Amino acid sequence: MNYWKDDMPPHTAAKHRILKHYLLQWFPILGKYNKHLAYVDGFAGQGVYSKGEHGSPIIALNAANMYADNMSLDIDMWFIEKDRDRAMILKSQIENFSGRLSDHLHYKVINSEFEKEFPQIVETLTSDGSMPPTFAFIDPFGYSIKMTTLLDFLKNKKCEILVTFMSSKLSRFIDWENLSHNVTVDELFDDTSWRSLASNGKKKISALTELYVKRLKSNHVKYVKPFHMHNHSYPVYSLIFATNHPYGLNAMAGSMKNIGVDDDCQFFDANGPKQTGIYQYMDKTCLLKHPAELIFQKFSGTTTSVEKVMTFVNSNTDHVFDKRVLGQMADGLAPRITMVKTRHGAVARKNSYPDGCKITFAHKPGTAGNGSRNAPVQETLDAWSGPGLAHG
Repeated sequence: MNYWKDDMPPHTAAKHRILKHYLLQWFPILGKYNKHLAYVDGFAGQGVYSKGEHGSPIIALNAANMYADNMSLDIDMWFIEKDRDRAMILKSQIENFSGRLSDHLHYKVINSEFEKEFPQIVETLTSDGSMPPTFAFIDPFGYSIKMTTLLDFLKNKKCEILVTFMSSKLSRFIDWENLSHNVTVDELFDDTSWRSLASNGKKKISALTELYVKRLKSNHVKYVKPFHMHNHSYPVYSLIFATNHPYGLNAMAGSMKNIGVDDDCQFFDANGPKQTGIYQYMDKTCLLKHPAELIFQKFSGTTTSVEKVMTFVNSNTDHVFDKRVLGQMADGLAPRITMVKTRHGAVARKNSYPDGCKITFAHKPGTAGNGSRNAPVQETLDAWSGPGLAHG
């Protein structure tokens, strides 16, 4: 096979943009407080595509190289690739610019299986008793990764993963007629509850993804964020990010937002609905509506920081936080935001939500501070929705 002829699909390009955008934040931010960082690419590939586009290993090396010398960081990088020819091409790609790599950057290309090598890498990193902050990009073609492998890694609180969950392929290849024949799927979830999804019909794909997120989130992991990839409007797979730190969650959500629709965690290729080019464009008022309702339900009658609102949206919805939704909530005859103060206590400028600011939300209609609980139903709904946010 001539691997040089591998074309890069649009959703792969989008995935790599997310990875690059995040790593350009991850290395310098973690490097401020830690002088040893690690990165693992579990399914590295050959590092280059047919038109010369960089694969994930080269993207990661370039990002790490930008900061290794300037911040005096020791960065260990492992690239696992089971195909011998692809691994050889990757080695040659890295060697082409190895002379420009920092002396603080140490890499290794391993021609082997992910499940065999990854636990050994983790053991190496923990050999001195504590594990450095480590980011693992796990991008398989199939669904053979054991949940226990990921959870053992994520027990280390400074570790994060971005994993590809092949939901569509999984749904097609599960033997739904003979559920007990799917041992690999049991290991994928470390659970057998997926078998109850056999009756979900066309909703199997989303149900499998939701279960995978749930399994990650119920074990050691505080924040799990999915991002859904589509081909011809059909779901193909989801990128799933897992971290224990709200800053990591919000940074990754921003990276996801950076590649497509402003606040909707989905990517459509060139044949997807309502698009110009390869990105999906939809009515922004429609997209902003749903987070506004959830924010108000959560924070009505309270004062909280903009960071807590951001973390709530990014960790509890399929949206990415966008400050414009706060602007909508503050406008109209029945504003749902009544006061915004900067971290220094001054009243913030209109529609300004600077870092560290405190936001005071109105009470829900019919509760304390908003008159009678017996207000007419339509009046209550109008006040709750606010101008420009009402459904219909």
